[in-house]
Formats: sequence, structure tokens, C-alpha cells
Amino acid sequence: MKTIQLFTLFFCLPAILLAQTKSYEVIYKNMVIGNIKVERTYQENIKSITIDSDVNFSFIASYNRTSHITAEYTSDTLSYSIHKSYINKKLKELNKIERKRGQYHCNKEGHKEIILHSPIKFTIAKLYYNEPTIRKYVYSERHMGNCTVERISPHKYKITMPDKKVNYYTYEKGQLIKVEVHRTAFNLIFRLV
Repeated sequence: MKTIQLFTLFFCLPAILLAQTKSYEVIYKNMVIGNIKVERTYQENIKSITIDSDVNFSFIASYNRTSHITAEYTSDTLSYSIHKSYINKKLKELNKIERKRGQYHCNKEGHKEIILHSPIKFTIAKLYYNEPTIRKYVYSERHMGNCTVERISPHKYKITMPDKKVNYYTYEKGQLIKVEVHRTAFNLIFRLV
């Protein structure tokens, strides 16, 4: 019996080599209004990053915004991604990317499928685990387009989305510690817990 347990343990361990989880607080005007959970797993040559957020906010009325991103990379190239966001449990955005025979098939909220030919190596999800030291662009799973990356100081990067909105990513010892989200009506901070 002990031999079977050791055999099972020995052969199942390589299936998931590593799993890492990080948590961030979402802060608005010095108040925590939500959280973000980020998890990275490795299984053989497949890396997966999932990001789940849950934020409560009030302007004229109270709202709950949840979102989910899964990005899967095979041999360090994006192979699949899905982004879903909800406001008060009602689906607001649904975007999918899937690589088939060397091409990306992108569906944004049920619109016409877009085909991309260049391999996608770095996405917004990867920013939670990798400092973009040599990157000029990262691909946004949500916006389905490239974001520009500009190093503004050591370990701090300005990420400009395709819709021209800006976020700032700050790293310490290679780890993302803070995201500053700047919008016309509000500013948020995601802070590593």
C-alpha cells in the first residue's frame, strides 16, 4: 500500500510543479473597497494566470463589479484567454482569445471575430508576475489590443491602454507591489497585501 502511495505521489507531483497566489487590496480615497486575487500555476509546459476581482463602489447608486481573467501560455506564448466582467451580477463584457494553427481567433462581446497572426508573448496578466523591463508593448486581454509600456523611473512603468487610459505599475525586487489606476472621475490603487 505504501508503495502505491509513493508511486502516486512521485508521478502526480510533476503535473503541477508550482502554484503561486497573490492578493491585492483595491483602495479608493484611502478606503479598501475590494480585492484582487491572482494565481499562477504551472503544469508541464502550460502556464496559467487567473485574476479575480471583487469591488464595491458607490457614485449615485451602489455597485458591485466583479471580473475574471484566465490567460494560458503554452511554451511562453499565449494560447487561450478569457475575460468576463459583471456589474451587479449582470454580464457586461466577455472577450475570448484562442490560438488555432498559429493564428489568434479573438471574439469581443459577440462582435465579428478578429484574426491576429503574430504570437502574443506578454499580456496584462503577466504584469502581476513579471516586470516588463524590456517590453515596449503588452497585450490586453480585456481591450484585445496592444498597450504601450513606458519606463518612467526604476521599476515603475506607465501602461497606456488602447483606449488611452493609463495605469502605473510599480515593482520591488521584481514583484508587483502597486498598480495606480487613473481615470477622469476617480483614481484607484491596487496594493499587494
